[in-house]
Amino acid sequence: LALIRPLAYLDKEEIRAVAEKLGLEPVRSSCPLSEKTRRRDVRHILEGLYREIPAARSHIFAALANVRQDYLLRSRTLTDSEKE
Repeated sequence: LALIRPLAYLDKEEIRAVAEKLGLEPVRSSCPLSEKTRRRDVRHILEGLYREIPAARSHIFAALANVRQDYLLRSRTLTDSEKE
């Protein structure tokens, strides 16, 4: 299992700075609900957490890097009797 997210360790402002340096413009979503998302809610929660506990960001990313294979969901193969 390989998960590659090269921008995961950058905050939003750092990503904006890199994009500006590269001459990239952000693409706005045309969805009327694009600003009312769970992702935005979680981002606000994390911002508060990072203010309260400055080391939280590094702890979260350390945990994400330490994936235990036996904790991951995986599909199982059906036995012949289960297929019938």
